[in-house]
Amino acid sequence: MSRTGAGFSAGRPDDTVPAGGPGRSARLRGELRRHPSLLVGGVLAAAMVIAAIAGHVAPPDNPLAINPGHALAPPGPGHWFGTDQFGRDVFSRVLYGLGMDVVIGLIVAALAFAVGAMAGIISGYLGGWIDDIVMRVIDIVMSLPPFLLALSIAVVLGNTVRNVVIAITIAYVPYLLRLTRSGVLTMRGGSALPGPALWPCTSCRTRWARPWSRQRSWWAGRSWMSRA
Repeated sequence: MSRTGAGFSAGRPDDTVPAGGPGRSARLRGELRRHPSLLVGGVLAAAMVIAAIAGHVAPPDNPLAINPGHALAPPGPGHWFGTDQFGRDVFSRVLYGLGMDVVIGLIVAALAFAVGAMAGIISGYLGGWIDDIVMRVIDIVMSLPPFLLALSIAVVLGNTVRNVVIAITIAYVPYLLRLTRSGVLTMRGGSALPGPALWPCTSCRTRWARPWSRQRSWWAGRSWMSRA
């Protein structure tokens, strides 16, 4: 008995291997080794955020100061990007405007993800005529280049930060919607989501049973089309 106990105490796997597996830092290093572009993108994003903060906290020069005596000066030690027609330092203005660009980008990413993911889940889960209407609208929106669509919407709504956020969000929601819908259709076709027969509401089963069974045969085809 003592030998068995000693053997178990000496040979337990959790004495040599952590119970939770590799640590978070080890997993992160592994992901960075497998995907170097993730590291490059993270460094660039961090550099942009640092530059945006520096442009507001300690800019090289006042980005709003007008100095006609130095108008249209070439790039040099005092003005790295030169000056504009009013003598304002272009490099300071770039750093100052970068802060607004970062904020707009974060807001647009959050809104596009929230709206696109929610609409994609609803469209893919319900299916039927709701999915058809949503996807036809998405096809119309995606028929235009995103930049041209956002620019057109911003021109119609007006040149304000709020309207720019709305325009860019509308232009990029379709891509997240189709991606989310594709995942929902894949899960739904693999019976990862409960079918109408398992729903407790009899009226719900009666309402959704026909579109559910009708679309089950061609979910796979619609799934790969939605990834395009």
